[in-house]
Amino acid sequence: MRKFTQLLPGVVGAAVILLVTGCAAGIQQEEQVEQEAVQPVEEIVAQRIVTPEEAEAVVAEVEPEPEPVPVYDESADAAADIEAALAVAAKENKRVLVQWGANWCGWCIKLHGLFQDDRTIGRKLQYEYEVVYVDIGRWDKHLDLVEGYGIDLKGVPFLTVLDSNGDVVVNQETGSLEVPIEEGAKHDPEKVLNFLTEHQPDYLEAEDLLTDALAEAGRLHKRVFLTFGAPW
Repeated sequence: MRKFTQLLPGVVGAAVILLVTGCAAGIQQEEQVEQEAVQPVEEIVAQRIVTPEEAEAVVAEVEPEPEPVPVYDESADAAADIEAALAVAAKENKRVLVQWGANWCGWCIKLHGLFQDDRTIGRKLQYEYEVVYVDIGRWDKHLDLVEGYGIDLKGVPFLTVLDSNGDVVVNQETGSLEVPIEEGAKHDPEKVLNFLTEHQPDYLEAEDLLTDALAEAGRLHKRVFLTFGAPW
């Protein structure tokens, strides 16, 4: 009994030390869990080997992709947009390309995508045309403009080319600008480019421009400032 009582303080002391040590370890573990809980997702991903698919999923969850911007502004005043485009076309010797369609029209979105993604077509549009997208709604919007331009609109997308005076150069359905059906559902870049090239404005003669500028400068008592370059 004496030996047990002599050992008892030591045992109690050891138990207290173990208890304190256990509590400290528990607190340290809780702090570590809390730190991991607030650790940024990017750091967690960086600390482990992940597949590209897993990384993309994490990024997509943290930063969702923005909603795509609609091609057609459904609240726009199409007549005003066309007038603004004509003003620029008259100043820069361009033509106005009106694409009639709607955001629900898959082929309309495809044609817009071709305009954006094909560099040659994009360059042609940038230097030779002002492009206006006119929303026809559910066949119930801007039909007065459609009629005014003499269009027999049976399908969209539909293209109208206007000269700088606002007169119709050509009305063009786009079914004939598609690739053969066996090659897929898309427009033919070559056909679209040929159409745009055929109906672009004629180039101006530099000598005529200079003569007109000199005459205007003389009338206004000004000088003519010449610049030489190219649109590209």
